[in-house]
Amino acid sequence: MEYRNVSKKLHGSPKFGSSMDWSDYAPERSSPEQSSPERSSNEVNATPTCSKQQPQRHRQHTMTSTKLKTISREHPNNLINKIKNINSLDELRRLIAEEWPSLTNDAYLEYPSPDYHKVLAENLQQFFIYLHDPKHHDNIISKENNLQQNLLHTCCKYKRYEAIIPLIRLGCNPAKQDYDGRTPLHLAIQLKDGKCIQQFLQLLRQESNPELIENLKGMFKPYNNIGQTIVHQAVLQRKTHIVKELLQFCNRNNINVLEREVLGNGKSLLHLAVDNKDYEMQTLIVMLVPKSIHAANYAGSLPIEKKQDIQRILSDVEQMKSNKALTDTNNEVDEYLVMQLCDISVQR
Repeated sequence: MEYRNVSKKLHGSPKFGSSMDWSDYAPERSSPEQSSPERSSNEVNATPTCSKQQPQRHRQHTMTSTKLKTISREHPNNLINKIKNINSLDELRRLIAEEWPSLTNDAYLEYPSPDYHKVLAENLQQFFIYLHDPKHHDNIISKENNLQQNLLHTCCKYKRYEAIIPLIRLGCNPAKQDYDGRTPLHLAIQLKDGKCIQQFLQLLRQESNPELIENLKGMFKPYNNIGQTIVHQAVLQRKTHIVKELLQFCNRNNINVLEREVLGNGKSLLHLAVDNKDYEMQTLIVMLVPKSIHAANYAGSLPIEKKQDIQRILSDVEQMKSNKALTDTNNEVDEYLVMQLCDISVQR
């Protein structure tokens, strides 16, 4: 591109407000006669792109977005990883072209997924049909209601005890907390639903799958909104047989229940039993968790202060062992109880 020569009378750059003809700085424009016939022909035949093609591109983008959302909704498990790995519009269009025809298949006519909570509460037979269909498994495992409850909570709420073990074996989380911090077993104990509770206890007694045992161990960690675990709640409701099963499972799987004191006051299981004046529960707890005798709360208070009361409980525990009232004990517990009895005898 050629520029006209600027007059030598101008020294340096022109000042603002000067009367210079700024057209001297403009580039040379070729005349119409100098332009090539081919270029002028293209300019004449060119069609505007703003008014007609832009709406069409917008419609294509809208259709692409709609199809992508539909595919993501209809095939969440198969396509989510593919969609995340898309790096270009061409890859996106190719994915849509591959997957879009499958949306018309009969296999996807049942989606969106049914309300499993409602089906479980109202039609147990229909729920088991869904439960045995692999297509529904992922949604059944992850489905929550507006109270942040999974389907195990719904089983306990509506007394659907038949579905508890199948759901846990499928992968439904028994340690899931709702908006009140309650696990499904929290809710079952609160509602005093013996049949639902027995389903959980049956798994605690009989389950041998290591992965499932880890899931069951997770039930002993969560606190509800008043700072209690499932064991605390069972002690407060004087459910001796439930507490026995829970503590035996903890002993078999090395779960230290003394690490999960009541939030707010630091009371142990034995503190709660003493507050309830439940001597049978106190004896059971000392039998299965003997170190609870020396577990102080946040204020530093022991559950049993008087030595004669401690000796009485320890003697009764020894008597229960001799009568084989409780059989699921180990040598470590036995040795600890004997040592406590010896210490009390020496102090006297």
